[in-house]
This record gives sequence, structure tokens and C-alpha cells, in this order.
Amino acid sequence: MGAPLTAAAVSAMTGLARSEVAEVVAQGERSGAFEQVGPGWFASAPAPRPAVEDEAVEGFRARLVRFAADGGLAGWQDTGAGRALAEELLSWEPAAAWAVAQGELAKDWWAVTLDHPVLGADRRWRRRLAAAGERAARATGNPVRVAAALEHAGRACAALGDPQLAESLLVRAVDTWESVHDEGRVDAVLEDLVRVFSRSGRWARALDAAFVLLGARRRRDQRAAVARALADIAGLMSRAGRTESAVDYWDQALDALSGCEVAPLDLARMLDDAGRAGWRAQRYRPAQDLWHRALALLVDADADHADRVRAQLRLDPGAALPPG
Repeated sequence: MGAPLTAAAVSAMTGLARSEVAEVVAQGERSGAFEQVGPGWFASAPAPRPAVEDEAVEGFRARLVRFAADGGLAGWQDTGAGRALAEELLSWEPAAAWAVAQGELAKDWWAVTLDHPVLGADRRWRRRLAAAGERAARATGNPVRVAAALEHAGRACAALGDPQLAESLLVRAVDTWESVHDEGRVDAVLEDLVRVFSRSGRWARALDAAFVLLGARRRRDQRAAVARALADIAGLMSRAGRTESAVDYWDQALDALSGCEVAPLDLARMLDDAGRAGWRAQRYRPAQDLWHRALALLVDADADHADRVRAQLRLDPGAALPPG
């Protein structure tokens, strides 16, 4: 059942006449869309419920959705009534005619949730909002909207520190983007998954996603992108404590970059990171060679980074690396 509302509260929020609200609510109660939950209070009927064909009820829903999506959110995050109306809207089963509007409402509420500590910390709210956005997107019959809704919600949940829900949403986003053959979005969401798994120290899962991304880029023969994917895998190996594997993947990444156009500072960063991996693997001379190459690119471009590389070159074999 949705959050309880009064006709007076809905009238005040939307500008609809109380008599109009009361009439539509009465029609909704007769059709089974709404239930009276107390004197002067109503709520949407528990799901699942029969589809409501009454045009007045559907029009009422659509006007509420448009009101919220068109700017009615301002200030609502600090009012219980505003959140109650949002939850009521999100609880309705979307009809195709206004599913796009409800999807936009859910997206707007993600922005509010990211900025509002109380909402952001409410796991039940996050799950309900994610479900509402997905439900609305599916009602449009457009898989691109479904994939975009899953991706948007997954990224928001990742930013809010909910890796479990983020993973569930992003994995399904990958599957849906694959179904519409959007390779760019598949890659972007796989990169999101790598970050989600890495933040929680789930290195095996992060590497799984990174290897899927590497395979896709190899199949498309994207040499520079393959090199970046190999570099990302090398970095994950280092963070997971797999030092020898990190060195191996850095070698592959630098080999793959041969003949590719790479920004000098990006190449310098990769050479520095590869050298640090080699140093940890006690391959001191190869590490120093990589740092010398990095320094040559940094001298006139990034003085701070150049100083850090010089400090590394002064280390004695076996010395601990400074933070980098």
C-alpha cells in the first residue's frame, strides 16, 4: 500500500481544487485504485491490483507526476508531505501514456537523494526508488530506457555507499545494454562495476569485470583501449597484492601502446605506475628505467610529479616506496 495522503494535502501541493481531488479519489476507491485508510485519508491499493481504466484517475495520476517532474521538487526533500507524495507516485503501476514522466520523476528524486543525508541513508527508500524507475522504464516498452534507468540508479547507489544494490543494478544494466548492442554503454557500465568492486576490496570480482572489458575491446580491435584495459588490470593486480601479475600486465599494456597516440602525461603516469609495480617485485633496474622515461616526459609538463619520480630514483634497492 502506498503512503497515506489527504485530499487537502494533494490540493495544496498541486493546486488542484479540493472538490476535483475528492471526486477523483472517490472514483479511484470505487475502481479499486485507492483505499480509504482513515477519515479523510486515502492510499493506493496494495499491489498487485487490477489495471484501472478510469480516465479521470489516470489523468489525476499524470497531472501529479508532471507537477513533480516540472519543478515541484523544490523544497520537498525537507517536508514529510513532499516525500509522502513522492512515495505515493512511485507506488503506482505506470501506464504507458505517462511512464516516461514517472521515470523522469524517479530520476529527479535520485538527484534529491544524493544531496539529502536522510534520504541517502535510507536503504528502503533507495530500493523503492530504483524499483520505481525500472518499473516506469519497462512500461514504456523501450529497453534503452530500462538500461538507462538501471545505470542511473546503480551509479547513484554506488555514490551513496550501497555496493550490493549498485552491483545488482549495474549488472542488469550491462545485460540490457548488450541486448540493444550499445557497446559504448556496456563498456562504461563495466568500468563502473570495476570501481564498485574495487572500493569494497572485492578484487576477484573487479578483475572479472575488467577482463570482460578487455575481451570486448580486443574483439573490436581497439588497440589504445586494449592498452588502457591492460593498465587497469595491472593496477588492480597491484592493489590486490598480486605483484608479479601486475608487472606482467604492465608489460603487456606498454607493448600495446606502441604505435598508439597517447597524451604525454598519461604515458608518464603509466610508466611511473609500471615502475612502482616493478620495484615492489624487486625488479629494481627495470623500474628505474621506466622512471627515467617518465621523468623525461614530466620535466617541462608537471613539476610536482617530476619531483616525486626523482625521489623514487634516489631510493636504494629494497627501500620502501613513498605513497604515490
